[in-house]
Amino acid sequence: MKSFKDTPRAYSPEELAKDLLWHLKKTRIWYGHKAFDEIAGPLEGGKWIYAVVYPPVDFLSLTVKLAGSVALQGGAVLIVNCSIPVEKTYEKFLTFFTHEELKKVPVYFSPINCIEELKDIATHFRNLKLVIVDDYQELDTKCTFSDVNTRIRHINMTIKQTSIRYCFDIITFDTPKKILHDYIHQDADIILGLHRLTYPPQNMIEVIKNRYGPQKFEIVCNL
Repeated sequence: MKSFKDTPRAYSPEELAKDLLWHLKKTRIWYGHKAFDEIAGPLEGGKWIYAVVYPPVDFLSLTVKLAGSVALQGGAVLIVNCSIPVEKTYEKFLTFFTHEELKKVPVYFSPINCIEELKDIATHFRNLKLVIVDDYQELDTKCTFSDVNTRIRHINMTIKQTSIRYCFDIITFDTPKKILHDYIHQDADIILGLHRLTYPPQNMIEVIKNRYGPQKFEIVCNL
């Protein structure tokens, strides 16, 4: 078996977009933040996927692929630009759509970096189907709580309750800023692009748990 230190194959934005959209269609999403699920109540309304991308991919291309797939089916998409300028995101869309085509595609851009604004924005969109946050951790920058855990709890509760209330799905992206192992055990629902043969088997169990639920450990035997 290869060492985890070996560089995994970088999956294309197209492959990752299909992976994420497939998970949104599932009847149940296994959330890494189980405690927040219990506090927020029943899993009704929108679904939330917290996706860590490893190895890093082109966020813009992945975002465009996701937004375009949903928008072309008639659903409005909101892209929350936390760390990527709105202009760059718009320019990337123009590599796939003309100006005239983009006017007909219900994709909207918002440069918010304060999670409280998500509630306000959600009330102004009709037929909102998907919200994409390009850098989840950047939402922490303007949160007023001094304690880190309190900030994280507040951000997650706001995201989840808003998506449930307004019935839209949300995908929050992140790239590892700490040990990948910590994301798998504590935070991420999905590790996108992770090559199964390059990660230690015991920790792969955690990936499987996050993706398919705690009753699906037996799937590890088929890897």
